[in-house]
Amino acid sequence: MNNNKTTNILLGILIVVLVAIGIIMATNQNRNTYPNDLVQNKDSMMNNQNNTNKDDFPVIDNQKDIPEPVKTNSNQQVSTTTNSKNINWSSVSTSTIENLIKKTEFPLEGKPTLSTETQDLTGDGIKEGIYGLPSGNAGLTIVAMTNADGSVSLARMKKKDGSIGIVGFYSVGSASYSISYKFLPNERGFYEVSKNIDENADNSESSHLICGSNGILAYQWNPTTSLFEYNSALTAKYTAIECK
Repeated sequence: MNNNKTTNILLGILIVVLVAIGIIMATNQNRNTYPNDLVQNKDSMMNNQNNTNKDDFPVIDNQKDIPEPVKTNSNQQVSTTTNSKNINWSSVSTSTIENLIKKTEFPLEGKPTLSTETQDLTGDGIKEGIYGLPSGNAGLTIVAMTNADGSVSLARMKKKDGSIGIVGFYSVGSASYSISYKFLPNERGFYEVSKNIDENADNSESSHLICGSNGILAYQWNPTTSLFEYNSALTAKYTAIECK
C-alpha cells in the first residue's frame, strides 16, 4: 500500500518536472524567434523603402543628352579683310601705285593718274583700277587689281611667245604708225592694235595704215593662272574687224 503511494508521488513529481522543462524550452524558443522576426521585419521595411524610392524617384541618366565639347584648333585664327568688291580706287594712295610701277620695266616719268574708265576685266564683279602715266611722246596705261587678301597688284599677262609680263598699253598716233588698245569687259579681256603705213600704196594713200603680222593681239583672263593670256580666237575675231 505504501509502495503504491510512493510510486504515485514520484510519478507526480516527474510530470511536474517535465511540464516545467517544457515551459522553459517554449519560453526560450519564443525569445530567440522574436529578435529574428524584428530583424526580418526591419530588413523587409528597408527593402520596401528602397523599392519605393526607386519607383517614386527613378534615376535619370542624362549622359547621352550632354552635347560633346566643341573641338577647336589652336592654330585657327579669325581674320577680317575688307570686301574688295567695295574698293574705291580713289582711296588707294598714289605712292602705292608708284611703288608697284618701280618694280616693272616701265619708266616712271610722272605720277600715275587714276582714270575714270574703271572696268571689270576679269568677270568677278570687281572693277580694276586704270592708271595713266606720261611716257615721252606716248601715253602709258596700266591696270591695277585687288587680290584675295585685299592687297593691290598690277595685272599680269602671258604673251604670245609665252613670256609673262605686266599689262601695259602704249598709245601713240602719227602719220606713219599708231598703237592703241581696247578693253573687252564682256569677253574678260582686251586687245592691242598696232598699225604701220602701207609702203605699197601709191602717193595718194601715203597715210593709209595697215595691220602687220601681229597687228592685233588679244588676251583673255584665266582665273586659274590669274593671268591675261594670249587668245588666238579673240585675236582672229578682232583682226577681221580692225584690219579690213
